[in-house]
Amino acid sequence: MKLSAKNEVVYSQNLVGSRSSALSSTRHSGGVLRLTRQIGRVIDRMRKEVETVTRGILGLLTKQEDFTNWEGTWFDPFCKAFDAVFYSPVYKWRLFGIMNGEEGMAWQLQCCLDNAMKEKADLVVYYTSTRGAVDSVLLCLQDVQGVHSELPVFINEMVKQFPFLTKRLQPLLDAADYAEKNGW
Repeated sequence: MKLSAKNEVVYSQNLVGSRSSALSSTRHSGGVLRLTRQIGRVIDRMRKEVETVTRGILGLLTKQEDFTNWEGTWFDPFCKAFDAVFYSPVYKWRLFGIMNGEEGMAWQLQCCLDNAMKEKADLVVYYTSTRGAVDSVLLCLQDVQGVHSELPVFINEMVKQFPFLTKRLQPLLDAADYAEKNGW
């Protein structure tokens, strides 16, 4: 089959047009790719901040002597076990701690999507522990921003439960303010 001169020109123009649109879509996808990488870095940073804040606070609560005169309530005074639940707007936070002999308190923290209807068990979206080799649960993409944005609720509730945390957190807060003011 022979193509006429007109068809060849049209074909060439379509080829050029498609090549230029391919180039522009490549430029566009390059921007999308950069944006995707940037979003990925932000999400990863939020995940790391959730892990750092939660494990950092739990790490400040491990000394056995902190709990000898503690005025809080043990749900099991015999084995010195503590269990607390508090709520943020979207999540239910459950904190469980048990005195671990000379090692002090060992903690487990769950952050769950609250199932108010109680038709099913709460969905754990984040979990961490101070017990040895227990790994944290990696936050899913859909929950990272929500859990990260509710970290202040977690911190405030922890300070209510353990007032001596205020004194321990202040140097960290001062360092964070300094870093933020100096663009770190």
